Amino acid sequence: MVRRRLLGQTSSTSIELPVISSLSELTSQTTHLWVLLCCKAAVANRLLPILMDELRALSLEDESRQAGLVVMQNGLQTHTLANAAYKTVFSGHSRIRLLAASTTEAARREADETGIVHHSATGETTVGLLDHQPVDDGYDPASELSELLTQSGLGARPVDRIEGILWNKLALNAIINPLTALLRCRNGELPALVDYARLAQPIATEVLAAWQHWSARRAALPNSTRENGAGMSIAVPETVDELLARVQDICQRTAPNRSSMLQDVLAGRRTEIDAINGYIVDYCEQYGLPCRTNSELVQTVAALTHSLQTKDQDYG
Repeated sequence: MVRRRLLGQTSSTSIELPVISSLSELTSQTTHLWVLLCCKAAVANRLLPILMDELRALSLEDESRQAGLVVMQNGLQTHTLANAAYKTVFSGHSRIRLLAASTTEAARREADETGIVHHSATGETTVGLLDHQPVDDGYDPASELSELLTQSGLGARPVDRIEGILWNKLALNAIINPLTALLRCRNGELPALVDYARLAQPIATEVLAAWQHWSARRAALPNSTRENGAGMSIAVPETVDELLARVQDICQRTAPNRSSMLQDVLAGRRTEIDAINGYIVDYCEQYGLPCRTNSELVQTVAALTHSLQTKDQDYG
């Protein structure tokens, strides 16, 4: 058992979490298994092939079993890998579904507080199927998981199309995370720094070009539908200034926070720069879009911890 104490603003809760070596250890308890992949991108990418193999084996053992693998990493690198693996292993398999979740909840662990997790901000979690998978036989896994999360105390809602939400988070993280890491500042301090505008403008220009390109490709796909109602996504900014206005708003709303990338750099840990800005670089290179600034940014942030002992953290 792993013991954790969760500290909120007005209350605390102690919990015990079982440690398992495989998903099969949980199957005696339920015929419907949810696997929430909450670790950081580098760890998640290594776990994906193992989880896919285990889910396939479980589905073959019991034809009534249903399962959902929920990707929750920063950036879109893990989502892309998961999509490719899912299509290979579970093509047309309606009982095993691949979902993604994005959350504005925030938590942190202090280095000197073993076993203590601080719930530092309350937000909303959105859940949706990845890559427009069809909902078969009236079963809506995003709604089911959202209800379970809401019952547990995390406000969650299902969306028909989550990719736009993921791109919005990617775009904001691609600007805020590396710049707070490089400039060693809290989120709220970032927009006021002298170097912010000079550094943020070229990063945002490349990020927005990639996002707009992805959106245009998505709209051109056969059977593409306009998002509306509960499935409404976040509109793609029309200008760099509009994107930077969103960045400033997030910085103000999360002013006391240290970004996860800043915390990783200060602790000498491996950052998620490859999963965030590295994904932007990969996308731009694939489609011939400019990415020089983000490419240099990936190298610069990686160099900050290159000479230090790096370690992966199995939490998001």
